[in-house]
Amino acid sequence: MKKLVLLASLLGVGTVGLAPSDALGGSTATGAHCQVFNYQFATPPPFQRHVNAISHGLYDQNAQLLGVTCTFPTENTLSTTVNWRARVFDNSTTAAVTCYANAFNQDGGTVASSTVKTTSVSGTGTSTLSGTISVSPQSSSYTYGVTCTLPGNQSAIYSARVY
Repeated sequence: MKKLVLLASLLGVGTVGLAPSDALGGSTATGAHCQVFNYQFATPPPFQRHVNAISHGLYDQNAQLLGVTCTFPTENTLSTTVNWRARVFDNSTTAAVTCYANAFNQDGGTVASSTVKTTSVSGTGTSTLSGTISVSPQSSSYTYGVTCTLPGNQSAIYSARVY
């Protein structure tokens, strides 16, 4: 029995040690961990339509865009080219979901920004928006953020990641 417990312990350690985000030194957040930065404009307020996602509270396709930021402190120094991606749900046929990423220093100043990525205005559905930030010199004290604007009609952000 002791040998079986020891084997299970070793297998468990191996699976934890080989997680992709640990191996790459990146960070991932579900949409529920992101913050709405223009909450005063959201009536009704944003809510979780989907599990672990932040959704725009209005069914109106022409509602004001809802701003959402997901931040990622990192303990590891990433490369000078930092990748980011956001998994979003665009449910509006009149406006697109847009996302971009920033790198912030320990004082909160912006070190670098990515270009803005958008979903198709005419189409709806789930999309992955991604890009890169060039950060030189790199530092383990940087915090990264992915900022998205969500159109109305229950559009949402599921997750965001930097790596």
